[in-house]
This record gives sequence, C-alpha cells and structure tokens, in this order.
Amino acid sequence: MFSKPSSCSGCPLFDPPFGSSSGWVEADGTGSSGVLMILEAGGKNEAEAGLPVVGRAGHYLFSQLARVGLEREIFRIDNCCKCQPPSNKLVKMPYEHSAIAHCAPNLDATIADMQARCQQTGKHFTILTLG
Repeated sequence: MFSKPSSCSGCPLFDPPFGSSSGWVEADGTGSSGVLMILEAGGKNEAEAGLPVVGRAGHYLFSQLARVGLEREIFRIDNCCKCQPPSNKLVKMPYEHSAIAHCAPNLDATIADMQARCQQTGKHFTILTLG
C-alpha cells in the first residue's frame, strides 16, 4: 500500500467520516500514444497496488486492447480521485464533489504534462474518460 502525500490532509476521502486507510493511486503509463485515460477512482486492488486499473475490469480492458496491438504502457492512466472512496463509488455521495475538487490539482498536472509532451513530439493529445 502506498502512502498518501501530506496534501491529502483535509480531503474527505482521507479524513473522517468518509475517509479510509486506502492507499494513494499514482498515475501510470508512458502516454507515448498521446492518450490519457481518466477514471473516477481506484478500488481495493488499485489502493493496494498504488496503480490505476489493475483489478478484474482493468485486466479485461487491457487484454482486449492487447488483442488489437495496444499495450497498457502506451497510455497514461490517472484517476479523478487518487484514493479509494467508500463502496468504490463516486455516485451522489456527500463527499463526491469536494473529493474531486481536492484531487483536481493532481489531475490538472497530469493533463498539463501530457499536453506538453504531445506538443513536443507532434502527437495529438486525446483524453479518454472511463468509469
């Protein structure tokens, strides 16, 4: 399990009443394709591994992409929320909007980094939202 940075203090997914001891889920992948996959939040498997999309659904997604020659590493993968929410859902819960807003600077930094790398390499930058 990966530890959360100090910037997580004050986050509703970190502090009571909704907070848990789940781990921080870091962005993953090179992004060499110019595609940034953004998901809502990690689940138990992601919190334990510290990486996004490593559970059963993630394995299925990337096995299907591999069938057409697209490997996980060519994508940059990140979450709107870096920590596991209760019940693994961000659906109409009292913490939802403030948790997303709290993690927004992290996602904004990933987006800016991908945009800059795509500009330098001449690749089109695409955001693919999943979840």
